[in-house]
Amino acid sequence: MAARQNAFSCFFLLVLCVSACKGKDWCLTNFDTPPRIMQYYIDTYCGSSVDCGPIQYRGPCFFPDTLRGHSSWVANEYYRKFGSCPQEIGELIGVDPSISLSSSWIVRASDPDILSDFIVPPNSTVPDGNFFTFTGMRGILGSTIPNFKVTKASKAEFPSLDGQSVSLAILQYPSGGSVNPLHIHPRASELLFVLEGSLEVGFVDTTGKLFTQTLQLGDMFVFPKGLVHYQYNADLKQPATAVSAFGSASAGTVSLPTTLFATNVDDVVLARSFKTDVGTIQKLKGGFGSIK
Repeated sequence: MAARQNAFSCFFLLVLCVSACKGKDWCLTNFDTPPRIMQYYIDTYCGSSVDCGPIQYRGPCFFPDTLRGHSSWVANEYYRKFGSCPQEIGELIGVDPSISLSSSWIVRASDPDILSDFIVPPNSTVPDGNFFTFTGMRGILGSTIPNFKVTKASKAEFPSLDGQSVSLAILQYPSGGSVNPLHIHPRASELLFVLEGSLEVGFVDTTGKLFTQTLQLGDMFVFPKGLVHYQYNADLKQPATAVSAFGSASAGTVSLPTTLFATNVDDVVLARSFKTDVGTIQKLKGGFGSIK
């Protein structure tokens, strides 16, 4: 809690730093500016044109520690000093940055902090040790299953996780090419640990670059928040098991195959999106049941 309060204090110092400019205009980084361009301008302007000490670690304007936060501070300092907003990355706005930047900060936040040690569901009795215990994983390790299976311990299955910003899942991959299909977790990063066998894993970043790895027993791999990723057991004889930890009590899962082909999205829309024909889309949909 103290760390979060310090972060918000520094954040509002950043707002004050950005707000202290000429007139009623502020120079802020565009939301669609690529990260590499924001970093380039931070590196270019800091030292040569702008004193960037305040956004260095432990500086009063270090938080929010994001490229957009830091590059907006640099762009606005340049505007204050030279009277022009760097058009390559910034734009002049007439909206108080305490509104625009704080909105950005809130949107990027994950699970909110709570003002108590834990949250007890409404109409529940006074909790004891059982409230903080989850037994739904018993018997999983060493069991044999015919298809890929996920067993979750999220807020939905384990209510005491509410407000704790953590959850877990056991993933079981039978031998013979089982796969956890392409999917995303919109509210959390995923840290995967291989307990048995080996897995081929990968994710695609926002530039379209694919990162892959073959994991062995005891290896770990992180899937950044909100990026498309998968896991695949290519071993024809050996099953695989992994445990995944998430930085949210409710990370959410969006399966791309199911979302695209089992939710009644119009065939023409899908055909044009994938640059194919409606017949191909209908064949793909044939392998999925509609989500009611």
